[in-house]
Amino acid sequence: MWLLLDAGNTRLKWRLTDGHRLLDGGAVRIGEGALVDRLHAAFRKQITIERVIATNVAGDVVGATIDLLASDGFGCAAEMLLPSAEYRGLKNGYTNPAALGADRWAAMIGARELVRGAVCIVDCGTAITLDWIDASGAHQGGMIIPGRRLMTECLVAGTRQIRLPEPSEALEGKLLGTDTASCVAAGTFGCVAGMVERTVQHMGKGAEVTCLVAGGDGAAFGAHLAIPHRIVNDLTFHGLLAFANG
Repeated sequence: MWLLLDAGNTRLKWRLTDGHRLLDGGAVRIGEGALVDRLHAAFRKQITIERVIATNVAGDVVGATIDLLASDGFGCAAEMLLPSAEYRGLKNGYTNPAALGADRWAAMIGARELVRGAVCIVDCGTAITLDWIDASGAHQGGMIIPGRRLMTECLVAGTRQIRLPEPSEALEGKLLGTDTASCVAAGTFGCVAGMVERTVQHMGKGAEVTCLVAGGDGAAFGAHLAIPHRIVNDLTFHGLLAFANG
């Protein structure tokens, strides 16, 4: 069995795989208690882990935790997916390829496994990222904006009159709001929908484009896009699995 890890800004997520399929998974929040202990507790089942393959944008401390989990917990070295200039025909569009987030690179690898054609990747997590890959596999660049919680926190912190109730996991889906909370929710939807739809309109130029929407808020945001799209919650893990299989 292989263990795939995706350390993001807020959570460390994992999936098990037999090398062919994505199997069971879970997540723990980063910064709440001893991460190694909680990860060990998650794998107290008698599972033989032969490989640990990971992507990490959470910093060096979490990277060291992943290394420790792999070496002490499973007796193997963690294999880290790092961005490169090119991977099996996928070309990194960053001026400095190493500066691209490893999670975005993994998602792009996963997208190329699922789609052979132009693809727009929208990952809705703590931050919302958009990446465009043309039909030849060339990454044309991307966009980054705050996720829904960061947008809301910025409004509350930077204004005197906007005060919202305790945040809810539910996302309002109205085009326009009728109170402050629903207006803020409508604004976050409009921001993301406008970014995605404008990009597809200008970059696609009428050609066939597949829009893949991922991340914890992906399904909620995707439900309000006025363009065809597919929800792929495990896009980063699809990329990690493809990378692991070389």
